[in-house]
Amino acid sequence: MNNILNIDESFPTSLGEFGTILADPPWRFANRTGKIAPEYIDPADNPLGIDPNDPKGLDDLYASELHFPVQRPVIAELTSKDVIHSFSIPVLRVKQDVIPGMRIPVWFRAKETGNYEIACSQLCGNNHYSMRALMTIHDSEDAFEQWLVEQIPEIFDEDE
Repeated sequence: MNNILNIDESFPTSLGEFGTILADPPWRFANRTGKIAPEYIDPADNPLGIDPNDPKGLDDLYASELHFPVQRPVIAELTSKDVIHSFSIPVLRVKQDVIPGMRIPVWFRAKETGNYEIACSQLCGNNHYSMRALMTIHDSEDAFEQWLVEQIPEIFDEDE
């Protein structure tokens, strides 16, 4: 059936980019492929508890902005440590409540490049004002990979 908004409602068959979005405040984004465990949580350096001994976690990073390439399905886990938040990307018509102690998957795919705002649409307490972030949708996989290399160059230099 053809829907009026031309929205693809089917869940992606491959994970594409998988990450974790932590509502703490402020929003923090992790490009995560490594294992996580509660014993590795350090609020200052490792708020998600990524296992430092896991080779797949070596290229994991935290960022204050969300980056991904156009047309790539993004599946992210939403989690909170304090109160209920509401992850909102108005331009993509994405909105999902974030519940403390739960990992809630959300998926989206951007069809156009650009820079957009991410907000918390739930009045979540005294720090609600800081629950804004930026999202950059890169025009290609190569542009996204270049941004990734710029964030953690020492990891990619070891592979050469």
